[in-house]
Order: sequence, then structure tokens, then C-alpha cells
Amino acid sequence: MKSKAPFVLVLIGVILGLLLSLMRIVSYFVLKRIDWSVSDSLQMFEGLMLWHLILSITGIILSLVLIFYVVRIGKKLTRKDSIVVTVLGGLGIFLGLGIGGVLVLIGGIIGIVKSDKS
Repeated sequence: MKSKAPFVLVLIGVILGLLLSLMRIVSYFVLKRIDWSVSDSLQMFEGLMLWHLILSITGIILSLVLIFYVVRIGKKLTRKDSIVVTVLGGLGIFLGLGIGGVLVLIGGIIGIVKSDKS
């Protein structure tokens, strides 16, 4: 029986990345709702929060792309699919998926190694 570890890791990573991105968007709007009327020193903080909002939105988009891709390929990861998932996981690390991107990357690498053995 073929191992389902790469598929499970990719799926968990994508779901985790999606949830973390949604939580970051919620935290942005919660902090934005609080009235920050201290001084100009918080303009840099607002810029960082806006950057995190942009990363969260790209993380959600990348998570949705990965979810549809993983659902399309099913539980049969081929070498080509594993390479695509690995590249998207690597991008996800830098584009807002965080630890979910790491799990997707590990799942893709395991899929590549498993496809070489068979």
C-alpha cells in the first residue's frame, strides 16, 4: 500500500495556512478598530499591519489554489504533482502561509522522494 503521508501533510499544511491567514486578517481589523491616536510613531506600525494584511490575502489565495490542486490530484501524488506542490509550498512560506507552507513543502519533498523509490 502506498503511503499517504505526503497527501496528509500537504492537506494539513494548506488548511493550517488558510486558518492562520484568516486569523491575521481578523487581527488586522481588530487592531484597526482600536483608536490609535498616540502620535506619528504608529505610522510605521500601520505600515507593518498593512503589509501583514497583504501577505494574509496572498496566503488565502495560495491556500485556495493549493486546496483545489490537491483535491484535483486526489491521493495519487505523481512526481510532477509533488514538484508543483513543493514549489507552491516554498512560495507559501514567504507569501503568508507560515508554518502551513513548511508542512506543504515537507509533504511535497516526501512525495518526490517516494515517487523516486517506486
